Amino acid sequence: MAMINRVVTLCCIASFTSAASYSQVRDLYNSLLINYTSNIRPVLDQTKAINVDIDVMLHSINLFDEVSGKLSMSGIFRFSWTDELLQWNPMSANGISSMMFTTSQVWVPNVFIGNGVDQTNIFKPSDSIEISYTREGSASLRFFQIFDVVCQAGMTYYPNDIHTCKIEMAQMTNLDLVNLTSSKGIILTAYYSNLIWNVESTTMENVIVGRQSKAMFYITIGRRPTFIFLTLVLPIIALNYVNLLVFFIPTDSGERISYSITVLLTFTVYLSVYSDKVPPLSLPIGIFSVSMLIKLFTSCLISLSCIVISRISYYQEDYPVPSTLQKLTASFRRNRKIRSSLKTPARQNSTVDVVETMCNTREAETLSRDENRSQPSTPVTVVWKEVVDFLDKLCLVLFTLTSTVETVVCLILIITRH
Repeated sequence: MAMINRVVTLCCIASFTSAASYSQVRDLYNSLLINYTSNIRPVLDQTKAINVDIDVMLHSINLFDEVSGKLSMSGIFRFSWTDELLQWNPMSANGISSMMFTTSQVWVPNVFIGNGVDQTNIFKPSDSIEISYTREGSASLRFFQIFDVVCQAGMTYYPNDIHTCKIEMAQMTNLDLVNLTSSKGIILTAYYSNLIWNVESTTMENVIVGRQSKAMFYITIGRRPTFIFLTLVLPIIALNYVNLLVFFIPTDSGERISYSITVLLTFTVYLSVYSDKVPPLSLPIGIFSVSMLIKLFTSCLISLSCIVISRISYYQEDYPVPSTLQKLTASFRRNRKIRSSLKTPARQNSTVDVVETMCNTREAETLSRDENRSQPSTPVTVVWKEVVDFLDKLCLVLFTLTSTVETVVCLILIITRH
């Protein structure tokens, strides 16, 4: 009995999948298109909405222009819906289970990209694009398209920036009678990776706005920051610290001002290069943009400090030093002498020697204080050369601390995106 059932099943399958002739396919083709109008939605009940499912098989990201805010992509759009007028029984059609029609012969959804740049319509019905139909009327439309969408660039964390762009699919006519949905969203199985941009994530959303249904596709792309870090960020950071070396140049050499001005001009060149790479957005302001302005302002202050210190170095000794500068310079000189006296000697002393030295130092300090109390105070003599030395060290420490703190904070915010 089981053998008989198996033979009957094989016979049915063989008869169902028997090859159809050209005339049989032509007759079915003509019979399906009789009284068919491509301008009317293919549903028997015209009050019922038709569901159109849209998926995007992304192939590549061609270009993302952050300045103009245009994202160019290429991929395959897949539309699927059910046509209630193109259904047939394969048993009476010599086993024909699928047919092909062009988009100019049958109804197709009039879908456009709501945030497109140039061409909003995805495609125009023509004889070159075909639709596959099954016996149940399931239509499947697949076509390749290069499309551009508007995407506002967010340059807050440049060059480690991420951008979320959307593809807004909407129906142009029959707004409340065509429902656009997406079951799979953006498919990345055939995606070719971009050398500049990396796809972080993709999402999709079905939205109904008034009478219109929209299929929203979201793609988040992140920049590969290695090249920008090596060619822009690191040179600017290195240039910032090279600028601090100006305080090691002797004031008598006369090269301080020219050195600082050269570095300042180099900063302006890098600033112009950076301005060409980012869009002119007021909100939000990029963290690296703020860092560039701080570095440029710091370089201006360094140049101004060099000019002032160089001018002070030419003061004559008969010109009096202000009391404030005298106190600060004297304190700096005293601290430097203490540090030099506390340096470890080249020969390692024993623990007893170290203890004895400390005791003797304390006794000497006590005697010195007693003598200073008994003797009248003498005015501290400070010359302009010592003032110049003090100002050099002060500017070096202040600018080094501010530059280091600003650079570290900027890099942490950019790398962590917080």
